[in-house]
Amino acid sequence: MPDGAFRRPCLLGPGHLGSHTSPVSFGFGVLIALMLLVSPGAIVARVGRLTWPTAVAVGPALTYGVVALVIVPFGALGLGWNVWTALFATALVTAAALGLRMVLNRYRDVDAESRAASRGPALLVAAGVVLGAALVGLAAVRGIPNWQSIPSNWDAVWHANTIRFILETGQASPTHMGELRNIETHEALYYPSTFHALGAVLSQLAGAAPTTAYTLSSLAAAIWLFPVSGATLAWHLLRSRTDEWRAAGAAAAAGTLSASFTAIPYVEFDTASMPNLVAYGLAVPTTVLIASALRHRDRIPLAVLALFGVFSVHITGGVVTVLFVAGWWAFDALWRPVRGRVTDVIDLLLIATPAVALLVPQFLGVLQQAEIIVGHEFVTHEGRKRGLIDAVVQHTRHLNDFPIQWPLIILAAVGAIVLIVRRVWWPLAVWLLLVVSIVHSSATFGGPIGSLVSKFSDLFYSDPRRLSAVVAMLLTASAGIGVYTLAALLLRRRGPSVAVALGVSVAIGVAYLPRHQFLLGEKYDSVIIDDKDLEAFAYLAVLPGARDTLIGDANTDGTAWMYAAAGLHPLWTHYDYPVQQGPGYHRFIFWAYADDADTDPRVAEAVKALNIRYVMTSTPVVRGFVMPDGLVSLDTSRSWEKIYDNGEARIYEWRR
Repeated sequence: MPDGAFRRPCLLGPGHLGSHTSPVSFGFGVLIALMLLVSPGAIVARVGRLTWPTAVAVGPALTYGVVALVIVPFGALGLGWNVWTALFATALVTAAALGLRMVLNRYRDVDAESRAASRGPALLVAAGVVLGAALVGLAAVRGIPNWQSIPSNWDAVWHANTIRFILETGQASPTHMGELRNIETHEALYYPSTFHALGAVLSQLAGAAPTTAYTLSSLAAAIWLFPVSGATLAWHLLRSRTDEWRAAGAAAAAGTLSASFTAIPYVEFDTASMPNLVAYGLAVPTTVLIASALRHRDRIPLAVLALFGVFSVHITGGVVTVLFVAGWWAFDALWRPVRGRVTDVIDLLLIATPAVALLVPQFLGVLQQAEIIVGHEFVTHEGRKRGLIDAVVQHTRHLNDFPIQWPLIILAAVGAIVLIVRRVWWPLAVWLLLVVSIVHSSATFGGPIGSLVSKFSDLFYSDPRRLSAVVAMLLTASAGIGVYTLAALLLRRRGPSVAVALGVSVAIGVAYLPRHQFLLGEKYDSVIIDDKDLEAFAYLAVLPGARDTLIGDANTDGTAWMYAAAGLHPLWTHYDYPVQQGPGYHRFIFWAYADDADTDPRVAEAVKALNIRYVMTSTPVVRGFVMPDGLVSLDTSRSWEKIYDNGEARIYEWRR
């Protein structure tokens, strides 16, 4: 059959497919995603007697906590996850928060509540957060003009496919993700699906396609969580050491400067590490909520829910939270106890114990994948000295094409001096541990020290990129403290100092805007999936039996997107080369020998077992990958007839 010919008419065009069906505008979509991210948790927080600023800050962590709390039992009971069950879950948790508020009323600390930020400082911090969010949002608007296109990065296809799976099945439990990934056997797989569950609700609320919901959810997190995180941490570090206006000025500057640190959210967005990105953004507000619960003991249930939410989005975010809390306790609260050392430890255990109990399925699932996690290596072969420099100046492999951000590093150093003078030790201790871990991940140590550091760095896949992102959160708060301190020393008046600190922070953000808009939009380039692929999806979607059978495909090209984009069911739902994790004898036979079907009886057996009628291949493949051996020479096999070829995507039909 000649290339470009169609044996059957194409009834659907690209406009009918996944990422092209969303009726929402960019601004409206991001706004809905932000409201969905913040509002449910903020309502729970307000009912739990948190102030409005605190409720908004910890709202996202509590939102994910609500989702995480119900999707496992809902999945076990067969109760579908959708907008209505999400609303029911929010109402249920809100009612529980109201009941606990009455039960725990005796534990209120009214004197401590009176120390909450007054209106002026709170509005100043809010202004800094809004400025930071606006700068990240501007980078997104300028960097992703084709925001409804399908991204070319590796992990995005899995995240979008998971959202489609939840929409299609109503099954959002992380214990059921093997049904999506292990297509042949459906063997159990634990994968944290809380981010995707909320994305599925967004898809229903906004009428957005799964691919669009993935992008909007990711952008909302990138835009909002890190300005809030930077401001919250700076406020927490200084509030007990200085007056609230100085703390607010530094926090506002940190919120604005958060838009300038490239390591996070921009690199994480570029690599499609979205659950990791979101969990990092939740870590600081959750840390501060846990710390405040020692004084406000009626906040303990909210702290449990937030901690559970962070871990359920991605385990590394939970590790960051535990690291920050442990650092704060060891270098601050231990020596300046809130209610006494023993009482403080008991209160922390009251938070940790129920959270750990809720997380048992996750921990068991992660243990089953421990070898895969430990197997990651990112050795640079540049030596420890170079690794140390890279760690200190935030110059990991994803950033070595860009100049070092010296203004931010210098401002962070000034802020570190301020923290030392004010005897705030714990951020510096945590920073030192992270730097050592980055160096070890780049150029491993030997002996007992290397073994000890490995235990910690393996929690971050021994990836300097992930570790540097945690460092960036510390540097953001420190830089905010630094720029405000310098402005205050020069001007010695509150108003001008605030104006200069925020002005400088905005100017730095604008200066780094080009690199950040590039990183946000780099993979929205239509390289892996373009209009020709969408046309092929549309053609395939109306072929007889296409929606009732598995579609043979590769795990190295863009064909895995056919599920998220068109509702077709591919053999591979994730890029993973050379062989996808998870069992499947017949899937491997197909992957390795499909084009030998004329002579190898195992192929016919596999095709029958997997219920495959059509195969789709596409070019190009993901960088560094190659087409599986079994799909290289389908044109030469009499068992497969090419029925579609548009020069980029090809469809074959089984003829035996």
